[in-house]
Amino acid sequence: MNAEEIDVGLRDEIREIVAVILEVDVERISPTSHFWNEFEADSLQRIEILAALERRFHITIEQSLLADMRDVQSTYEVVMALMKRRGSVWDDDVQTIRVEMAATRARLVEEAVTA
Repeated sequence: MNAEEIDVGLRDEIREIVAVILEVDVERISPTSHFWNEFEADSLQRIEILAALERRFHITIEQSLLADMRDVQSTYEVVMALMKRRGSVWDDDVQTIRVEMAATRARLVEEAVTA
């Protein structure tokens, strides 16, 4: 299994977790579907998503990162950054994770442009 297949699998798992919690068909959730605006996720559902991701991927997600986890792509970026650490996120790590997310977005844009 190559890195691209792992990425797709991880994004699919995130989509499935979100679909179950938001009680929507997984096919309705695209990589950029906004959880809060398009599916009207409430604060309890946001926490449920966070907790489910923590359980599934064996990570700890700082609640302040919820604002960054607005769609599958941004949630994937948070999960990947945390999985690389495989530990707890402390307040000083949150900024580092946001920088890594921005770098991942830039790489994906560059890949899409050159494809």
